[in-house]
Amino acid sequence: TQKIFSLGAHKDYVYVITDQDSKGYKIELKPQDRDSEIKKALVAVDPNQLTIKSVKIFAADGTQMSFNIETIKNVKPTKSDFSFNH
Repeated sequence: TQKIFSLGAHKDYVYVITDQDSKGYKIELKPQDRDSEIKKALVAVDPNQLTIKSVKIFAADGTQMSFNIETIKNVKPTKSDFSFNH
């Protein structure tokens, strides 16, 4: 089997692959914390590139947010990319 998703050492979520076909993988994540503002997230993964195609987040207040990812670039941030309020 191939590793398609990793939360690393993060144990705050449980996840399961809910579907797998030629279009990709569908993964459902749920937080362990029942008081979390996020109730679940659905992640679609490209089967060829093993990259995230989309994410749909379901919030505790009923809000739903969808994100479609067209490209992912591996860019190293610099200090000038961030501003901090002191």
